[in-house]
Amino acid sequence: MKGKFGFLAPRQIKVLKYRLQGYSTREIAELIGVSHQDVAVSIKRALKNIEKARYTLLVYALLYSPVKIVVKEGTRLVDIPSIVLGEADKAGIRVKGDFTIIFKLLRFKASDCIAGKVVKKPVLILLNPRGEVEVVPFSEVAGIIQAVESIG
Repeated sequence: MKGKFGFLAPRQIKVLKYRLQGYSTREIAELIGVSHQDVAVSIKRALKNIEKARYTLLVYALLYSPVKIVVKEGTRLVDIPSIVLGEADKAGIRVKGDFTIIFKLLRFKASDCIAGKVVKKPVLILLNPRGEVEVVPFSEVAGIIQAVESIG
């Protein structure tokens, strides 16, 4: 393997692959012929690069999505899909999905923001021009939104 793959170097990919298969740092070091310290550093840098990529994609999603809905505390989950579809209609965007998919995205991507059948912490729902829905806990993006908007 030569060159980089996105934000990851070949060694980082190899080390992560072994780590995800359950190998210890020392076992990986023996397999690829480096010190266990080198393996630990590779894992740390790879995870840092993955987080940087995730952050970059989130910033892009914020820029790319014309529809941004902040769902406030106390909103009932069953009301959210109709809110999203209503905003999509106003923007002339056909949503790729239905009530069930939006509901599942909320449960899966913002589970910490939901208590029972109600939103307990604000959630941001992004809808891009292709009709794809992204759900993010608002606490994860509040600072990013302010920083991106301050750039002008």
